[in-house]
Amino acid sequence: MTEDKPTVGQFVKSILDAARRRVAKSRNSAGYRTMYAETARAVVAEYPELTAAQKSVVFSSLKHDAEMSKIRTQSDHTGGLSAAARILGISRN
Repeated sequence: MTEDKPTVGQFVKSILDAARRRVAKSRNSAGYRTMYAETARAVVAEYPELTAAQKSVVFSSLKHDAEMSKIRTQSDHTGGLSAAARILGISRN
């Protein structure tokens, strides 16, 4: 039996969920800024064949998560998005 590889969206969600739990446990809000770059790095390593359009969608997903995190925590964590865009090799929207 072969196990199916998760979709890129499922992979991004699982990485972000794990990172969010790790940051919450450590009570270190600075970790929110680095989790977007870590997620982008993991996506590129797991899915090296992504097209520029697919990478842009991943970035949009990260950006949306950062904006929702800003609402939930009332702290701006969007600073880590520029590193994520650089890792994904796209221009930041």
